[in-house]
Amino acid sequence: MVTEADHQGWQPADLEPFLNVALEAFGEERVLFGSDWPVALLASSYRRWYETLEALTTSLPITARRRLWAENAQRFYRTSQPTR
Repeated sequence: MVTEADHQGWQPADLEPFLNVALEAFGEERVLFGSDWPVALLASSYRRWYETLEALTTSLPITARRRLWAENAQRFYRTSQPTR
């Protein structure tokens, strides 16, 4: 998302509506963390993107956050069994 924002001036709140649309459209069981690294470096450090997404998802239930940050990727890439 950061590469679609104003590379120099975006703020976390600028991205929130787009995150909300993705969660509404796909549901918490189909959205997972990603960075599109190294392209994202045009607009953000990896740390800033991680911290932005972390801040924007603090109001989500813990189950949704676990899915977004790990469980969905584990299930999709079949790296391990998700914990519930």
